Amino acid sequence: MAEEKMDMKSVIVKEAVRAAIWGGVFLIVMAIFMSAVKQSIKEGIDFGVKRAVYEAVRYGTDPYLIGKVKQLVKEGMDFGLKSIVAEAKQVATDPELIGKTKQLVKEGIDFGLKSIAAEARQVATDPYLIGKGKQLAKEGIDFGVKRTLSEAAQYATDPYLIGKAKQLVKEGIEYSLDSAGNKYIEATVASEIAKRELTGK
Repeated sequence: MAEEKMDMKSVIVKEAVRAAIWGGVFLIVMAIFMSAVKQSIKEGIDFGVKRAVYEAVRYGTDPYLIGKVKQLVKEGMDFGLKSIVAEAKQVATDPELIGKTKQLVKEGIDFGLKSIAAEARQVATDPYLIGKGKQLAKEGIDFGVKRTLSEAAQYATDPYLIGKAKQLVKEGIEYSLDSAGNKYIEATVASEIAKRELTGK
């Protein structure tokens, strides 16, 4: 029995060692396989990106494709403009739409005028607004009168302006006197000349 137990133990140990060895080999093989797969995936992604960039550059610089795209864009714009113009002409020449538009414009103007008239009546008959307007007018007149009186008082007490006014009055009086004197002298001379001519002296 003892020998059988020893044999069983040795068998279990041998199998465990063998399983460990095979397990290690399997892990190594799987690691190599996974690294190879990762490398392949990485190379595939790089290849795909490069190919996509290359194709994009090729299509983006292909004169034929560029011309075709320009032509398609131009045709699309022309078609859109023609459609818009056709729709606009149809709308502009449709008697029903023209009549409807005129009616709407007329109704809008009538409504606006009525609203303005109603607002004007309301403002013109509102006691508060009338009183406020009178008060503002009174305040404006009072302010204007006070400002005028203040300006007049300021000018009337300004020494420079008073001196200037006196000088102007004095110059005016002197000019008037000079003019009167000159006129008197001229009249006297003319009278003497006339007398001499009459008397022959």
